[in-house]
Amino acid sequence: MSKGPEHVHVTYIKTTPERLWQALTDGAVTKKYYFGGDVRSDWKNGSTYNFTGPRGEAQIEGKVVESDPPRKLVTTFKAVWDDDVKKDKASMATFEIEPMGDVCKLTVIHSGFEGETATYQQVTGGWPLTGMALRHAYSKPKTMDCRGACKHFPWSTRRSLYTLKTIRLAGW
Repeated sequence: MSKGPEHVHVTYIKTTPERLWQALTDGAVTKKYYFGGDVRSDWKNGSTYNFTGPRGEAQIEGKVVESDPPRKLVTTFKAVWDDDVKKDKASMATFEIEPMGDVCKLTVIHSGFEGETATYQQVTGGWPLTGMALRHAYSKPKTMDCRGACKHFPWSTRRSLYTLKTIRLAGW
């Protein structure tokens, strides 16, 4: 993948590395904070993974490049949620988990874009919102109204968010 723009998002979450790894890799958990979606893989190097939306529609496809539980996960990231992003080549998503006392620092690096592609533009607001939802999922169980953030997403994603109205943030 060629060098291009990238997104880097850092969040601090009061949890263990093992629980944070589970939150990133277990579809039963991703449904609770990641737009109601489900991720599936065995998370071994070279394996494929698929992320589907709350109605089972394909959202993201990719391969596991590096899996070092519970410290680091590197995947390719091929967005397929709308026609604009389907035209883009796969990019790279890196998740680094660093324990810091009773919190973990989660760094998400989304790189490998071939310029400011549709995928690059559409994930701009997604990583901060996902980090915020994940952080809130570890605080008091509640819901988070995500409609205000919708202006940062393409219409196809906004439709899903407005349908959900809130992201359920239940403890697990």
